[in-house]
Amino acid sequence: MNVFVSVKDLSKRYTSKTGLIEILNNLSFDIHNGEFVAIMGTSGAGKTTLLNIVGTLDDEYSGSVTLFSNKLEQTSADIKQKMRLHKIGFVYQGFYLIPFLTALNNVLIPRLFNNEIIEEYDEKKAKAVTLLEQVGLKSYLGKYPNQMSYGERQRVAIARSLINNPQLVLADEPTGNLDSATSKEVITLLKDICKNQNTAIMMVTHDANMAAFADKTFILENGQIEKREN
Repeated sequence: MNVFVSVKDLSKRYTSKTGLIEILNNLSFDIHNGEFVAIMGTSGAGKTTLLNIVGTLDDEYSGSVTLFSNKLEQTSADIKQKMRLHKIGFVYQGFYLIPFLTALNNVLIPRLFNNEIIEEYDEKKAKAVTLLEQVGLKSYLGKYPNQMSYGERQRVAIARSLINNPQLVLADEPTGNLDSATSKEVITLLKDICKNQNTAIMMVTHDANMAAFADKTFILENGQIEKREN
């Protein structure tokens, strides 16, 4: 197995009026291709902060983070931007679909901005259609977000996160707006697609039932991490 994410002695601290606040304290772990890792912890434990650091969205930390063999502390902002576009897919609790675009066009947007993929428009569109079919929305290509349920919107968001064939998917509370039955459907879908593509997943969740779908769970507490095999 290949190591996609390698975190060594990662710490994150803030200075406030009351003193130094330690969010993450010397965390170390690896995530391999095809591995599904859930991150749990109370509000304010640093789960989203950790996700943002791994996703190259936060570079104010100490320690070392290596992503796809690139040591982020030595990687330019331009290369990090390309990594986000080409190698990382993002899924959020709030979906962040563009309301005036159809499901098809919401999924297609990251592919259109990916100039390194040499394809005609019809080829890019076909990729988006295939993904929407994979998430069970074949008949929703022309529908707008306000015509879909929360579960359907999240399926669109998952398809969008996979449009550029990422090596890593970062999911921040992807089932937070969904009921229990829909949550299980969405997580099962995400897990199955990523396993088939050998894509790694890091998922932040408050829900132990959702974390149980992962291969392992990282519990964040008092800046420390506890690793559990599921």
